Amino acid sequence: MQTITRITLLLASTISLTTTFISTAYAGDLYGAIAYSQAERVYGYSYNYNSRGEAETVALQNCLSRLSNDGSECSVELWFKNSYGALAQGDDGFGTGYGQYKQEAQLQALEKCQQYTTNCDIIETIGTD
Repeated sequence: MQTITRITLLLASTISLTTTFISTAYAGDLYGAIAYSQAERVYGYSYNYNSRGEAETVALQNCLSRLSNDGSECSVELWFKNSYGALAQGDDGFGTGYGQYKQEAQLQALEKCQQYTTNCDIIETIGTD
């Protein structure tokens, strides 16, 4: 009987520790997003939010707050988790990119921008902590 009790307690402790570890791993995820208005060439961003939805909502709100024309719209163009996001803008278009490293996100954004337009430059790079 004592052996069964000890095994039960050991199993319960193991499950508790495993649950704590899994919760901690997910609790550390941080999200960011970039929203963009092609019509007005303005953007908004967010970083260090606990969910993708929060990050996208804040980025969209930040973009919308920068619009000067009531008819213009913003859309979320990129979200990222535990990494970097970048926005490149050119003459007639833009590109976004993400990556584990800042330079990786920037290179991806430039490459995407250059698929649609010329004279692309990085205008914003953000990352989660």
